[in-house]
Amino acid sequence: MTRLKLPSQELDVLAEHNTGLNVLHSLSFHAHQSHVSELITHKIFSLFGKPEHINYVHPVVGTPLCLAALTGNSAMLNCLLDRDANLAHTARPDLCFHAYHQKVSLSHPPKRGEPIWLVLCLLNLRVDMPGEIPPDQNSSNFEDVVRDRLLPLYDGAEVRKAWETYQERKASRSRESRRQSDAAAPAASHRDSEPIDLSVLSEEKPSGWIDGCDMTSEMACRIFLRSFRNGDF
Repeated sequence: MTRLKLPSQELDVLAEHNTGLNVLHSLSFHAHQSHVSELITHKIFSLFGKPEHINYVHPVVGTPLCLAALTGNSAMLNCLLDRDANLAHTARPDLCFHAYHQKVSLSHPPKRGEPIWLVLCLLNLRVDMPGEIPPDQNSSNFEDVVRDRLLPLYDGAEVRKAWETYQERKASRSRESRRQSDAAAPAASHRDSEPIDLSVLSEEKPSGWIDGCDMTSEMACRIFLRSFRNGDF
């Protein structure tokens, strides 16, 4: 078996010719590919770890950090922040969201193309359309990474207010979901807890069931009572 050996030195290729995306964009894009292991990610960063790779700007999706924010890729968000990825570079929010999340309607479109605004748009989408935006399979703590690592890098009151608004919307949607669940539960619980009326049953009256016929609940109750009284159990 021939084993592929990657070169040990850093590579100078910035972007793929046809798409304009570099390999770090590709890693950021595949947010839901669980087979992209930490070992693969580490090896790629050892080859494409220069600032010009990390901060390479695509005309639509921006830098790899912008794309990691857009896709909800917490692993890449962590890796890029560890390497001081530039927060000032922007994506085209009017184009990139529809390119990646083609079936969604943006009720809270990003105000600008910086990573934090792309993140906030994605999180609001998960509140509005929880079944449409798949979670990150590489890590379940995307929101924790945003709160603990990305948000503190922005000092503006506008960003803080937007984060608080998202938290309020998420809490409100959670309360509404619980309210709907609680409203549906008592009806089913009430039906299940209603006592069975045995007054219509008599020991003398036969069940009326014969082999091959569908058994009603009343027939089943009569058969059960007769068997119980006769000690057939």
